[in-house]
Amino acid sequence: MKYIGYSKNIKNVLYKNKKELFNFYNTNYPRKKNFLKKNWEWLYRINFSKFSIPKIFLVNKKIISHSGYIPFYIQKKNKKNLAAWFVDFIVSKNYRDKGIGHIMAKVWIKNIDICLTFCNEKSIKIFKDNKWNTDYNFFSIIIPVRPFKYKKISFFLANIFDRSFFYLFSKFNKIDNNSIYLESVNSKNINKLYDNYKFGKLIKPLRNKEYFKWRVLKSPFVKKYYIAFTENRRNFFLLKKNKKSGKKFLEILAKPHGIKTDCLKKFIIGISKWAYRNNYVYIKFLMEEKQIKKVNLFLIYKKKLNFAYFLKKKIKKPVFHFDLIDSDFEFTNF
Repeated sequence: MKYIGYSKNIKNVLYKNKKELFNFYNTNYPRKKNFLKKNWEWLYRINFSKFSIPKIFLVNKKIISHSGYIPFYIQKKNKKNLAAWFVDFIVSKNYRDKGIGHIMAKVWIKNIDICLTFCNEKSIKIFKDNKWNTDYNFFSIIIPVRPFKYKKISFFLANIFDRSFFYLFSKFNKIDNNSIYLESVNSKNINKLYDNYKFGKLIKPLRNKEYFKWRVLKSPFVKKYYIAFTENRRNFFLLKKNKKSGKKFLEILAKPHGIKTDCLKKFIIGISKWAYRNNYVYIKFLMEEKQIKKVNLFLIYKKKLNFAYFLKKKIKKPVFHFDLIDSDFEFTNF
């Protein structure tokens, strides 16, 4: 059965009681369910705009599809445009290939000026069919600082192999004595991260006081966030200290836009040295292809990501800039 007359089937998530919504999360988002149940109102910014409340698709009063929104503003020519990340998009197994995914994609773009998503292969086909544009310029990057800590080998051997690996990493990437400093994020130092970049043709989130208040200070993980900088205190990065299966890793959540290539490379090399000394296993961040080539790091892992976008007002050759702080990267394996 194809669902053609669908308008009555679509509601926003506030229509259903939380118990039924959480049951849907339990079934369809097994790795993310606990996070969503505790933080869905914060993540989806429920009170941000009436046009960006996540949607559900009902059949016989049962939730069979869900599409989440993470709304924010993008400023173009002194005008704020309502934008949103399209996340947590899923159709229950028994209802796939019935056109529901296409319906949800069409509904999603109705009242949003700039629609964005990082998605899997199945989803990107749906977006392409609905005249979304694609861009394969983004990569997830992992710097393996102590890669052998991931392997089930003895602690003694892991240390020897990791020392050897980091020696090669340092030699190829010419690590210097640049020092890195970290301080916990708080309401007084958060302004160091504010973005004063003049946007021009660039499409990126408006990271101002309101944005960081929501995204960082009210985040359930705020205690894990740190502002990192070098001795000259000219460029400030947002980091997250994390732990998985007993192994420590770092995430670079936000990089200053417009930072010079040599300064960015020095920071990445410097934070790699800091991570090695503090027994971290790896560092991960998001980067555009051109930036990767300019920074020119060796012995790293990179994975190309599927990115799609829909612009109500066409922009010739749009240029995007995002970080791990954007979309739901921080809460999803990528």
